[in-house]
Amino acid sequence: MAYSLYIAGIEPGSGKSLVALGVMELLSRRIRQIGYFRPVIPSKEIADNTIQLIDIRYNLESTYEEMYAYVHDDAQVKVSKGSSEALLKEIFNKYKALESKCQFVLCEGTDFSGVSQPLSLISMPMWPPIWDARFWCWSMADIAISAAATTQMFGIAPRIAMRSYSTGASGKGQEVDKVREAAAIAREKKPELKIEGPIQYDAAVDAGVAKTKLPQSEVAGRATVFIFPDFNTGNNLYKAVQRSANAVAIGPVLQGLNKPVNDLSRGCKVTDIVNTVAITAVQAQALK
Repeated sequence: MAYSLYIAGIEPGSGKSLVALGVMELLSRRIRQIGYFRPVIPSKEIADNTIQLIDIRYNLESTYEEMYAYVHDDAQVKVSKGSSEALLKEIFNKYKALESKCQFVLCEGTDFSGVSQPLSLISMPMWPPIWDARFWCWSMADIAISAAATTQMFGIAPRIAMRSYSTGASGKGQEVDKVREAAAIAREKKPELKIEGPIQYDAAVDAGVAKTKLPQSEVAGRATVFIFPDFNTGNNLYKAVQRSANAVAIGPVLQGLNKPVNDLSRGCKVTDIVNTVAITAVQAQALK
């Protein structure tokens, strides 16, 4: 039975293919029979660039057709007709056929999420999970927990606001539901943490708004940690606060690593270096 590795990202364009190339480079030095697989590719008319590149560079024994299961349009039709389970089964069977010929299969996740709802997650023996909205939820839950730990390193009590365009049960929709599930997962993993989500920014920081929208919440109106739904939103908001309020911005601060490692921009100033070194020192002390 072949070993396998599944590479996924929280959102499209997050660099999965670059990671896949790096992993393939390492595998090619140690393993002879390597397979590469994508559950869904964009088009049947235009060859998938990543599959072609990996196939040519590493001289894989599989055919192009063996390296993917579905094209986007066909998968979309399946999901729209309520045949998600059949779609997943066919993807799984296609993967298993490739696995039987290899010692190791690298599977790069798809950005496809269907028409009306995301693909359901399945987990089978030796089968890497199909990318869906729930992966996003688990990732956001882990980010919230890591952010709480970082906050505690600086003596701040973490009161975590999982940000959304809706507060509590006032709104519905896939984006709100994802934040709600992420908050629930985080609470289940760390029941001792104070976590609220989905919650809007005004309800998270303004006690008056919080009293109206979430009067029973331990977080609303008093949030100290803000988890934004995507990099685009978080990056834009921190820059807006930094410039509008003349606030000091420190970071990026990396979380979830075994050792404290942080990054600096090429355009950083001396103050940025000093602040980042101080942050890293606090992280190191917390590991003792």
